[in-house]
Amino acid sequence: MFYRQFIQEVHRGETKPFYFLFGADDFLLKEGLRVLKAAYLASGGDVEFVGEGESVKKVLLRARGGDIFSPRKVLVWRDPPFLKDKSPAAEEKLLLEYAKKTVEDVCLVLFAPGVDRRRTFYKTLAREKLVYDFNPLKGRELADWVRERARLLGKSLPQPVLEYLLLCTGENMARLAGELEKVALYLGEEKEIRQETVELLVNCSFNVSIFSLVDLLGAKKKDRGLFLLKEMLAQGEPPLKILFMISRQLQLLYRLKALEMEGLPPRELPRQLALAPFVVEKLTRQAGMFQQEELAGALKLVRAMDYAIKTGRKAPDLALELLLWKI
Repeated sequence: MFYRQFIQEVHRGETKPFYFLFGADDFLLKEGLRVLKAAYLASGGDVEFVGEGESVKKVLLRARGGDIFSPRKVLVWRDPPFLKDKSPAAEEKLLLEYAKKTVEDVCLVLFAPGVDRRRTFYKTLAREKLVYDFNPLKGRELADWVRERARLLGKSLPQPVLEYLLLCTGENMARLAGELEKVALYLGEEKEIRQETVELLVNCSFNVSIFSLVDLLGAKKKDRGLFLLKEMLAQGEPPLKILFMISRQLQLLYRLKALEMEGLPPRELPRQLALAPFVVEKLTRQAGMFQQEELAGALKLVRAMDYAIKTGRKAPDLALELLLWKI
């Protein structure tokens, strides 16, 4: 089960007394807790956080311990130590027993950055539908989330503006939320978010520049590409970050062309590449500027320059300039 299912269930009032959530960053955890708190503690209560290093027994003691001053509580246990290593079976057994026989008016939430799906702990809770994947949304789900976020802020977000915003933010959910709030505050009573407003308020030079840089390489405009590279370096962008993003873009183009050569229908490309449809459309246009052999050769050059930089054989700025001339 996933983040959006969790949110939908909680909004319907279908809260559970035990949750195991896992995800790569804290943003969706904070969002999920905000929604859970509003629903579960609507009539009063507190959110409590378990301290680092607490044992399973102590956490369950806190969960079972009543509080005459707080009718309900959400008890949050972040990054439980017993999930990091092989824990004694007794500890997992205690938690699984608690999950089957929870305490009234207490919601125990476990959150971990990752999960071993082979563990009995995970498998048992998954069967009981108590596990939710809180990893960042991608593709169409992310686009739908951004539209809904804008709607809750009282704004409409046309598709081209949504695409531009996703490109600018690198599809980072925390940044998307912050930028939307900033744009909504700036617009005041105005309902529609326009691209010129996003261009004014949202700093998107790096992500847009990487796409533009690869565009220039595909169009064989290496002198302009070199000028853009120097602009990015002058703005303080780390050379290895630029190299990584060039590599990522070239890999996406290589994969896209390979899938096209295999005869995969265009409508299937976003799912296979785990990207929003609008991003795939832009990549498809860009991929048409390269031959598959050119992309394979460019990726070899990227790896060679990465090795040269990391071993000190070439200065980072010089290595990037050489890369651009050779692609």
